[in-house]
Amino acid sequence: MRKLSIVLRIVIGILFLAQGVMKLTGAQNEWRDDLQVAPWAWVAIGVIQLAGSIGLFASFRFERLIIPGGLLFVVVMLGAIVQHIRIDDPVSHMLFPAVLLLLSGAIAAIGARQSSDVSVSTGELDQRVKTG
Repeated sequence: MRKLSIVLRIVIGILFLAQGVMKLTGAQNEWRDDLQVAPWAWVAIGVIQLAGSIGLFASFRFERLIIPGGLLFVVVMLGAIVQHIRIDDPVSHMLFPAVLLLLSGAIAAIGARQSSDVSVSTGELDQRVKTG
């Protein structure tokens, strides 16, 4: 599971880093117009994507960032899917955000599992130290 978490964080981190940079540099303005998103919201989403990707990369040093990083992208992709629905886009346009949503959720779930595994093993160690 740890290797899967590492691969997912790298892949999702790179994807959202690229998406955030493209939003902030104006490379996706035509796409923004097609999605009918306000320019200020587009910039805010780009900043969130950039910050979230940095958080995912930082999670290699600070593991407690795994869960919030994954959940942040779940929320962003839910928003993307809602926007596609709002403008009556075909379902095929929602597939990529849906895949990213699922992968981001997997990151958060694996992070939660790793976190609980650490606390369980730490708890057992504490108990042995107290009784020993």
